[in-house]
Amino acid sequence: MYLQLTAAILMGIVTPSTNSESTEATIAEDSFRLSGAEFKVPPQEGLCPPSGKNIDLDQLVAAADTQNITHYSLLSCSEQRDDKPIMNYLIIKSPKQALTVRVNRKAFLDGLGQAFENPEFKKYLESGEVEREVEKGFSEVANQKLRLDTSIEPYGRDDVCGYLGGIAKYTQVPETYAIAMGACLTSIADRVIFIYHFGDDLSPEGIGSLMLKSKLLAESIEVVENVQGSE
Repeated sequence: MYLQLTAAILMGIVTPSTNSESTEATIAEDSFRLSGAEFKVPPQEGLCPPSGKNIDLDQLVAAADTQNITHYSLLSCSEQRDDKPIMNYLIIKSPKQALTVRVNRKAFLDGLGQAFENPEFKKYLESGEVEREVEKGFSEVANQKLRLDTSIEPYGRDDVCGYLGGIAKYTQVPETYAIAMGACLTSIADRVIFIYHFGDDLSPEGIGSLMLKSKLLAESIEVVENVQGSE
């Protein structure tokens, strides 16, 4: 299953930034449901729900991701308020092919670790196939051309997450943006959940910080209802 999830993992990384509409946003505390379980997301410092025309962009990007279900997203409060390109945000997704899968965290991470060590995984990361699929999906849904280039690689795993990190560069003429990503791939209440944090610090330290934020969020998500699953 784990190599088959590669496309879903990579398609989750890209959300083109946009200039936002000035608005008053508030820190959010919210929840999402996945296959019989409800998950509560605690407030995230500096991040707010999409507002104004960012709601439209959020919907377009979610629709363009053909591999994943987008559960939840938060964008920088200040970037939304100050009408700046959105460079700092988080997205929570699950791969469509895993929606009915029940797998505990240890088993999921063990399998993911094997996938990370498989040369085919790295080969697929470097192939450019998923980038072209993202470009096609975004073009079909948003009627806009997108050029995407990534340098994403696995950063191992611990007892909470399997980690991916790197930089995505995307071009929407006439502008090109580069954004850092740090992801935690995990299982919560036996449901497969991918948490992506994005930021404008492209340094190795910045990428490491994003992976840590994703891990901390995974540890803080509360299971408030769980049907036919276990912690």
